[in-house]
Amino acid sequence: MKLHGLLTVGLAFVLTTLAAGPCRAAAAAGESASADDILQAHVEASGGSANLARIQNRTTESKLSMGWLSASLKSTLVQPNLFLDEASMLAASSSSGYDGHTGWKRDGSKIEALQGNELARTLRGHSLDWHLKLPSWYPQRKRLPDAELEGTPVHVLELTASTGEKEIWRLDAGSGLLLQVEGFAFEKDKPPVKAFTTFSDYRKIDGVVLPYKTTISDGKRTFTVVVQSLKHNLAVTPPRLPAKE
Repeated sequence: MKLHGLLTVGLAFVLTTLAAGPCRAAAAAGESASADDILQAHVEASGGSANLARIQNRTTESKLSMGWLSASLKSTLVQPNLFLDEASMLAASSSSGYDGHTGWKRDGSKIEALQGNELARTLRGHSLDWHLKLPSWYPQRKRLPDAELEGTPVHVLELTASTGEKEIWRLDAGSGLLLQVEGFAFEKDKPPVKAFTTFSDYRKIDGVVLPYKTTISDGKRTFTVVVQSLKHNLAVTPPRLPAKE
């Protein structure tokens, strides 16, 4: 599997999904609450729009593990949706990014364009203003019956993306934390594969709450991403399309 595949199979959620925090989310998500009510409670519990808007950029360093393999990951996000993801494994390297005009992915010295639905899916996972864009990203939103996830009561939402695929979000009914996303992994020239992205080890930093551990499984492969460093509002250089070698 190429490094870019590791970056795209759920890694967008790993590095940028803001999970809900305090239990105040639960009060707004009673039996009569709609999908939109639950999502709004999720935003508020994540710190609220004011705190989220204060995050102008985020730099995250993580370690990805899959069996005996491991990769070092670095992600830089800049408001509203500029980003640069970089991965290195053994002697190989890979990256992907968006500079506000052009999206790209690089494996070694080969650079390809990110465009169409592939770019749209990538930007969904790399936008710091995600809380403002949920309705446009997911024009169809439906609440399903509550359930349990490994013994934890969860609210269940079915979200249909603007790119056509459906995602199932499972949020802790008590805290509002996003525990799992059931969606699809996309790799070039291969059919979509159902993937489960599970979030844990939540920590509060600069007024927002983020998962520091993420487990991703597509039925054949399981890998984990653990955040080792996460910093906000540093002096960063905006991502730029790399020059061809």
